[in-house]
Amino acid sequence: FERRFAEGMKLQETAGGPNYDTGVLCPGCGASTVEPVGRERVSGIATEVPGTRTILSCSKCGLWFRQTTPSGEALKRYYEGLGGEQWPDEERRVEFRLARKLIAKSDGSCDVLDVGCWTGAFLNSLPAGVRKYGVEPNLVAAAKARDRGVRIEGGSVTDLLESGRKFDWITAFDVVEHTPAPREFLGRLVSGLREGGHLVVT
Repeated sequence: FERRFAEGMKLQETAGGPNYDTGVLCPGCGASTVEPVGRERVSGIATEVPGTRTILSCSKCGLWFRQTTPSGEALKRYYEGLGGEQWPDEERRVEFRLARKLIAKSDGSCDVLDVGCWTGAFLNSLPAGVRKYGVEPNLVAAAKARDRGVRIEGGSVTDLLESGRKFDWITAFDVVEHTPAPREFLGRLVSGLREGGHLVVT
């Protein structure tokens, strides 16, 4: 896993290890047993998000994370301002196919919330009987999702779930790594499930 992660992130090892704050806590489990593993070599849109590129690893839970991440508000402003073509629709993605199979085995009239739904590609691929809801901060992408019949519930999952809404399925594809507090984010998603509901995260 670590090898694949490093290849995907294109880590550039630094001689002697990068400078880092020894007081950093793991955002996954809260442990202080973290150490630097390198620096992320970024390109494209990642260079526009402020924050250092030092990658730390937690020896307790195994999570790799950036030393400094933008605040939730800064990330929200960033994603709201992106153009509508940053990521292509990939309805044939493996994780989409697997999630569709799981949902197909459940009640065909279930409520599905896709967090970070972008233009609604995944939701659009679900059977017509499924009630499709999305959370998407980018206004251009959200408008495209609406055109596909997705009910956009806003740009923040926090506001939506604090309203007490519950869903049979909640999906979040390639979203958790964009959150400043992944453990808290996952907890919020779980709180939005009905009894017996399911959470799918990649």
